[in-house]
Amino acid sequence: MASISDITEELINTAVATDDLTDALFDFQKAIGVDAGDVAARAFGFGWDEEWPGATAARRREMMDHYIGLERLYAPDADDDEAERADEAAACSM
Repeated sequence: MASISDITEELINTAVATDDLTDALFDFQKAIGVDAGDVAARAFGFGWDEEWPGATAARRREMMDHYIGLERLYAPDADDDEAERADEAAACSM
């Protein structure tokens, strides 16, 4: 189960500094316990995967922040309404 609370600046900075998006996401997801790439595919699947290698650190950070936002929306929370969370996630997808 993913532990979004385990996300740290260090993990984000390490991902941003990694030129290969697959490696960056794999290491990041492993550290926070994400065992499927569905959310990452949604966040990066519309061209960001091709943009990543040549992107500036600032741009990569923007992409990671968007991705992390989606992971937070999809993370299970006993107090959340699943339908409401799905609507929020759809609104955040580009």
